[in-house]
Amino acid sequence: MSLSIEPISHLKKHSADVVNKAKETQQPVMITQNGKAVAMVVDVESWQKQEDSLNMLKLVLQGERDIQKGLLRSHEEVRERMQKRLKRLRSDS
Repeated sequence: MSLSIEPISHLKKHSADVVNKAKETQQPVMITQNGKAVAMVVDVESWQKQEDSLNMLKLVLQGERDIQKGLLRSHEEVRERMQKRLKRLRSDS
């Protein structure tokens, strides 16, 4: 990952250029103030992909915790439960 770094003064004067750079390269642009990182400019598509990845990791972690706690169901049990729910939904219609 190639990280661009720009001072906040550059962002103030060239905000559209900074946003376009992030969008075109799909790489974040770090904004600094007094030599310290204070913000990141990221295009929406890259941000959404990152959010999706984090959410998937959270689900995997939750699954691993459930396994450790013994909260497991067999494929057959899940299939039977789903069939019962489908029957109920069909009879309610």
